[in-house]
Amino acid sequence: MAEDEPLMALTADVVFPSEDDLFLGHEADFPVEDERDGDNIFTRPLKEAVQLAFLRTLGSLGLTPEEEQLVREASDNDLTGAYSGDELGNLTLKETVHIGFQNALNVLKGLKLSQESISEASQEVDRIEHELFPLQEIEKLPFGHAVALAFDHCETAANEMIEFFGQLRSTNTVSLLKVMDTLMPKQLEQGKKQCEAIKATLLAVKTVAQPIILIANEGSSCVGQNIPESSNRARNGYDSLLKILLQLLVGLTQTLRITLGLQNKYLDMIWWSNYSSQLDQHLRQLRRAYGIVYTSCKIARLINPSESLFVSGNPAELEPDETKKSINTAGMFGRHFGFHYPQEVRNILQVINIVRESSSSAVAASPGARNVAFLAYFVLYGNMVVLNELGLDIKKAASIGADEQNVQTIENARLYLNVVDEPLLVAGSNIISPDPFIDKGFLVDRDDAEQVALRLISFMDRPHHVASLMHPENWVERRVSSLLTKEAKDSIERLSEKIDVYLRPGAHTLARTLIFHLHGGGFIGQSSKSHGSYIRHWAANIQDSIIISVDYKLAPEYKYPYQLEEVFSSYEWTLENCGALGTLAEKIVFCGDSAGGNLAVALVVKCMERNVRLPDGVVLAYPALNLTMQLSASRVLAMFDPMMPYTLLKLCLSAYIPDDSDAATDHFLSPVFAPEHVLKDFPPLSIFSGAIDPLLDDSVQMIHNVTKAGRSDARLRTYENLPHGFLGMVPILEEAKQASKDISRRIAEYLATEFVDYKA
Repeated sequence: MAEDEPLMALTADVVFPSEDDLFLGHEADFPVEDERDGDNIFTRPLKEAVQLAFLRTLGSLGLTPEEEQLVREASDNDLTGAYSGDELGNLTLKETVHIGFQNALNVLKGLKLSQESISEASQEVDRIEHELFPLQEIEKLPFGHAVALAFDHCETAANEMIEFFGQLRSTNTVSLLKVMDTLMPKQLEQGKKQCEAIKATLLAVKTVAQPIILIANEGSSCVGQNIPESSNRARNGYDSLLKILLQLLVGLTQTLRITLGLQNKYLDMIWWSNYSSQLDQHLRQLRRAYGIVYTSCKIARLINPSESLFVSGNPAELEPDETKKSINTAGMFGRHFGFHYPQEVRNILQVINIVRESSSSAVAASPGARNVAFLAYFVLYGNMVVLNELGLDIKKAASIGADEQNVQTIENARLYLNVVDEPLLVAGSNIISPDPFIDKGFLVDRDDAEQVALRLISFMDRPHHVASLMHPENWVERRVSSLLTKEAKDSIERLSEKIDVYLRPGAHTLARTLIFHLHGGGFIGQSSKSHGSYIRHWAANIQDSIIISVDYKLAPEYKYPYQLEEVFSSYEWTLENCGALGTLAEKIVFCGDSAGGNLAVALVVKCMERNVRLPDGVVLAYPALNLTMQLSASRVLAMFDPMMPYTLLKLCLSAYIPDDSDAATDHFLSPVFAPEHVLKDFPPLSIFSGAIDPLLDDSVQMIHNVTKAGRSDARLRTYENLPHGFLGMVPILEEAKQASKDISRRIAEYLATEFVDYKA
């Protein structure tokens, strides 16, 4: 235990500044002019920055004065020629400086200087470029190191801004005759206060983040740090929080530097108002980050990070509901929502925010009018967001998607979750997804007189005889639109099958393998149909297999353990009838995402308990494996996460778990608490998760526990820019599609079958 003591003691002596100390600067809507001298390339116009960089390069070569003058004269046209026309406006500072450097090197080569001098110049170019653009470089470092460096860069930029305002006031450059084009003394003071507020908040966040940075650094024994997956940068929730903090610091630093860089001329009030507003927004986000990091620091204080990421027992100081109230997420939504995501992911999540808000508003309408109300609110809120993005301040748009704005009920949660089950969306998704030969739903009788809905998907034609095992009315056709007549559907089905048989030689044979799939949806919504887009991709990628997906009954109408028993009986039925389903089932893989991932792991444990055939592998996507409300660093993300907000998480768990069940002691509810003797016999396990997911620590803890129990084949892959539920984004997001392929490859590996890189 000695090696764990430093980790556990990291937060013991941290002095947390109060919220009152983090004062908010006033908005300063005015332009600036900076007459300072200096050679900071970041404060230079683009052309001057390149020339200055070139001169630095010359100075490093040790040329004689005559040689240096010769190079300057020969390079003058080359340096300025790159900045004609509209090209300059399309280049970033880094791209422009890089062009300048390369032109400088070309000049040196043209003068036929020695190869040694040219080589030295090239090395110096690389060194200076690295020095000039450290922000881009540090983003590639492990998050702990990156954030520590980012704090330093941001603090330096804030100090330069404060110095700038002070010098501007002292030089009395304000002309009373140019009130509309210059800064009034009062406004200068407000600008200085704004930057001082940024610095004060920055130092407070830096102080409180130190223990988190140390926990996240390589060499730490914190859970997740030693999981062997070289592609992972985010190894637990602490890394996730630091990634978000890093993006915030980089954005703030870049805004400060841009503001400093546009100098040597008077700028109009509209320009300064824009940048002052941006700085004010960064400041608000930084203040919210203080509360989030502070909470994570308290979590670290209450756990043994080398054993568990979760706080057990929900102590009073971290009671989840009170913690949620204490974290103010204002500034995390509206125009600057999703600053920590790439733009394409942010756009999708902004639409999801609008869907959530529309669902919450539409649920008040009568049941028959809810769909119409939802569409009306979606159009209204969507236009609000667009106008807000364009710069028009709309109070409602600034809070769309914020968790505290929505009172979660089963009705509005289902309206939100089941949007993806709408026929038009399903049809559109199917059109752009691979077309499986078989995609049919059917009902199976259980011993308790209930029926369970299953879905059979196969990319190839398989000689299945499922219909002979049941009454004809138990077939549920899903391939052809219900707007067509039965005769038309039958004709299209027969024609489609003939075309498929022609295009897919080798059909009419039994598949060798079986994928048993369980969909997500928080236990309260969605279906195999809403997950069809990625299932169809899996079917196309793994063609020597069939997929059985279970449409288990939903909570709260059916509570735990009903779903687990239903899934278990479905698996038993599948094993008994695999030949009729079109597979030999030589190898089997369990798959599930989110709530389905929970059921997949619980199903494995149930199979162990009842001595039923275990799968040859288990592949999960962002599973919910700890169904308590225990806090961890990644769970803190739920306080402002659009895909898995805190109130939705709490609603789903309360709907699924009966009052007389304890998720902290029942490992069928929370597989992370499964005893070691169970985990040591667990099949090969792979988990795929987004780095910015409130459930990330569930996955990390599970892999840690399985590995600790003696398994060496448990693997975790995290995707730095993907949120919870990314498989639902496969049709529209390339990174999600790539993640789906990675999952398919792992499934194929466990099935010992070929992976086909199918192009839809």
